Amino acid sequence: MWYCQALSQCPSDPHGPIARPTASESHRQPSLSAGTHPAIRALSSLNESLIINRLGQQSDRKPYAKLRKRPQSLVNQAGLRLPDASLEELDRNAQRGINLGQLDALAPCTWIQHGEQVAIIGAPGRGKTWLACAIGRAACLKGFRVRYYPMRVLLNELAKDAESRHAGALRTELLRQDLLIIDEFDPKGLSDQQYLWLLEVIDDRQARRSTLAASLKTPKEWAERVPDNQYAHMLVDRLSKTRCVFHLQGESRRIPPATENDPQEPAARPDL
Repeated sequence: MWYCQALSQCPSDPHGPIARPTASESHRQPSLSAGTHPAIRALSSLNESLIINRLGQQSDRKPYAKLRKRPQSLVNQAGLRLPDASLEELDRNAQRGINLGQLDALAPCTWIQHGEQVAIIGAPGRGKTWLACAIGRAACLKGFRVRYYPMRVLLNELAKDAESRHAGALRTELLRQDLLIIDEFDPKGLSDQQYLWLLEVIDDRQARRSTLAASLKTPKEWAERVPDNQYAHMLVDRLSKTRCVFHLQGESRRIPPATENDPQEPAARPDL
């Protein structure tokens, strides 16, 4: 104990004890008072205002930059076959058979929030893929995650996922997508394993995430084309429960090839 008392008696500063500020002095803020030159006071206030304005500009700029960047990044990540398709450029001719009331109801994308499904039916060249991509792009611009797959490509990816070391990773990734677009959907002629893979993907999304199927056949014809397979019937039953079905009609939207009598290529239509 003797060395503790000795240390306590020794001053920490050889020149004497350190003077500690009083409570009133510690709370005293430095200020540019009357003793400061007016030019210095004006310069200080100017710098302070400039700093505040610059910080305000940066805080206002960053969120809007993120909002502008995010929709375009969602469009790029969606893998849309026609990423520039837009509902504003849709040919609304009555001969196409599109229910414009239903289409306008889909534009706010509330159906995606509710996990509902949509089907687009039509003969080849009637614009099924274009309309599906336009709906997908509209969803991206609303901030939803979208993924586009032709059915055969999706089956190939599911087969690779099943054989990989991280089996099931693709199903988890697909479940994260707010809208899954399956183009060229046709349940006929698949193997039992392929029916099961598709069923698992769709079953995961039931009432949780939205699915859009574009097909040559109607949901009623899907049920007629599948074999006597439990997985096949379950798959068709789940995809048939749609909010709305678009039946595209009219002439083919694809550009016809040039002929010898008419060598000039016709103008491309905006809605393929």
